[in-house]
Amino acid sequence: LALLSILPAQPPHAIRFLFPYIQAPTNVPQRTIAYTAINTPQFFKAYQSYVAKVVEAGHQASHMLSFWSGITVEAIYGIVSNASSGRKDLQDQGTEKLVLELLPVLNSCMRAKHGADTVLACYAIVIMMVNQAKVGDKVLDGLTEAVIAAHDETSLQSCLSCLAIIAMERSKAQIPAKVSRKLLKVPQLVQKLTAVSQQCQVERLVLGCALGALSDSSDENRNMFNGLIASGLLTTSHIHIVLSALVQLLRDSAP
Repeated sequence: LALLSILPAQPPHAIRFLFPYIQAPTNVPQRTIAYTAINTPQFFKAYQSYVAKVVEAGHQASHMLSFWSGITVEAIYGIVSNASSGRKDLQDQGTEKLVLELLPVLNSCMRAKHGADTVLACYAIVIMMVNQAKVGDKVLDGLTEAVIAAHDETSLQSCLSCLAIIAMERSKAQIPAKVSRKLLKVPQLVQKLTAVSQQCQVERLVLGCALGALSDSSDENRNMFNGLIASGLLTTSHIHIVLSALVQLLRDSAP
């Protein structure tokens, strides 16, 4: 209400939906803000830009982040659903526009290092975006690098869940080398992946880790490879892929 009292009677286009609430000051329902985020690109873009600046300045609060995450998750679902009713080329354009607007914001917020709340909010948005807006491996690889770089001890479980969901959407089994190197250094990785498997499918992420362990034959990675194979987290078809890669490695190695 305090904000509404200082806004101009004729607000700019991005926030014109507030006009009736300015005339007779009343709190704006969350569903109205979500609807506007879905249907008014100028507002969606302005809101994302604002949050990125606040996070970069270190002034965000947990309620602001949870509100932003909730609105953005609703908006992603709504924007993608609206686009799916049109022609295929228009669907792709709508999805691409959404991804291009969100990626810089997510990358900026995940780099900001101002507490676990920011990172967890970003992970929730990344999961919704990956599930709803079907994007290519190049974008997914960039997201995996940002996700693994942002985690700390508090958000590690959420980080692994997020990476597992991204891995399910990738067409390639091999995850980026930069990501697999960081993952393989996680203490007790197999146990942590086993815990995450209670919440979401981890087979593709475990497969990527196993292939990453093969590409660098240090003692630690050999032990990790053995642990991943013995974990019971891989399906038979995934074990076939790993063993095929192992056989190829042996063929290419010196006697």
